[in-house]
Amino acid sequence: MKFGKVITATVLGASLLLGTTGCSLSSNVASLTPYAPSDGAQINLDHVKFRNFLYLVSPDHRVLIGSLVNSGLDDQTVVIEYEDADTGDLVSKEFLVPAGQKVDFGFNENAPIEANMLGNPGGISTVYVSLLSGTAQNLNIPVLDGTLPEYADVLNDLAHEEG
Repeated sequence: MKFGKVITATVLGASLLLGTTGCSLSSNVASLTPYAPSDGAQINLDHVKFRNFLYLVSPDHRVLIGSLVNSGLDDQTVVIEYEDADTGDLVSKEFLVPAGQKVDFGFNENAPIEANMLGNPGGISTVYVSLLSGTAQNLNIPVLDGTLPEYADVLNDLAHEEG
């Protein structure tokens, strides 16, 4: 009889232990899932990383902001392409990213990329990104306006530069 109580207590203890820790045994750990810890989109192309890219729109301006980071030992030319909202033509822009350097667009006193792309605030717009000799990949970026103060500042700076 004593042996039965030991088995019952062991089974009950094991059930309690599994019941209270079962989630961590069967679920993926969310902190290990890669994500963009910002409002913008990101993608890696070889040693060049696109970080926090987003499309800002206002009645007067339509611009891309973000950063390119080259962690490689060689300079890289990055190509960003998008469909022009008025003509439907594919517009291509090239940017040199020096080895071991970061290039910002739209902040740190650097101009954003003027881009007349399709997209309305709250939506998603697509740009095609590649290294000069590489295959283009889609980067779906959020479209925002000046509702958030950090982006209102970018749009206000553009308005002041014109005035």
